[in-house]
Parts: sequence; C-alpha cells; structure tokens
Amino acid sequence: MPVGALGKTMPPAGGADVVLRTERLVLRGWRRSDREPFASLNADPEVGEFLFPPVLTPEESDGLIERFEAERAAQGYCPWAVAERSTGAFIGFVGLHGLDGLAPSLPFAPGVEVGWRLARRFWGSRAVMRPGAESVAARGSSDGRSGRGGNQRAEAKRKGLKKAA
Repeated sequence: MPVGALGKTMPPAGGADVVLRTERLVLRGWRRSDREPFASLNADPEVGEFLFPPVLTPEESDGLIERFEAERAAQGYCPWAVAERSTGAFIGFVGLHGLDGLAPSLPFAPGVEVGWRLARRFWGSRAVMRPGAESVAARGSSDGRSGRGGNQRAEAKRKGLKKAA
C-alpha cells in the first residue's frame, strides 16, 4: 500500500473503495453518481460563503472531483466523498487536500489542508462532522480539531474569519 505524508499506509488509489466507516458515515472515493449532488452543493452560495469562488458551475465541480482523484492517485489521500451509511446519500466531502500546486505562494506552502464541504441540510449535525473528522484523525491524518460542528460558516466564525468584501 502507498504511504501517506505522515508515514501511514493508505488504501490503494483508484476506484471508489471505502476508506473509512463510522456508525453513521462512509468516507470513500468519488463515484460518477456523486457529480450531480456535488454540483448542487457547490452551486449553493451559503455553502460557498467563505470559499473563492463562492459558487461553482457543474463543469468546475466535476473538475474539482477530478483534481481530488488525481491527488489521491499521486499522494494516497484527498478530500473523500462522504455518504450517509444508512441511506447511501451523498453528504459532501471531508479530508486532506495538498496545497502545493494549488497555492505555492502561500507563506505556509507546501502544506496540507484539512477541509470539508457539506450539503446545507447536514449542517450542525454532529452525527456527520464529528465522526468524519474523528475518522480522518484516527488515520493519523489530522488533529481532528476541525470536527466541532459541520457548518462551514459557524466554524469560520469560531476561527475569527470574516467574509471578504
């Protein structure tokens, strides 16, 4: 198995294999069936309030999935698709995202970002975010401190971030 950035063995890249299971969630590779709900999530201006750009077209959304999968193939990790275990419903993503190629000019680059993006109907659900963050942390990939909620806006406010003018 490939070795991730922290020396942990990672599942093989490629396919939509399950990476982690919690009582309520499945973190897994991306599937073609994720594209439509992911595009809807990325078209929601409230979901993207603290992102740039704040909304994505379906084509940009598909490109993001392709970039995540390319990171997975190259590095052994990426933002994973998250589904509700009981229904299989797509919720969003949680995971690690390399900043090297994305933002090499940042003062903390190269680096790895812990990120998540969830459909609004799951915001505030500790049943979603906490198990997802804890599962990523259990793999030695994150400190898990970002798992205190699920609502990107509330999390950004807790961290003192403000919306750009």
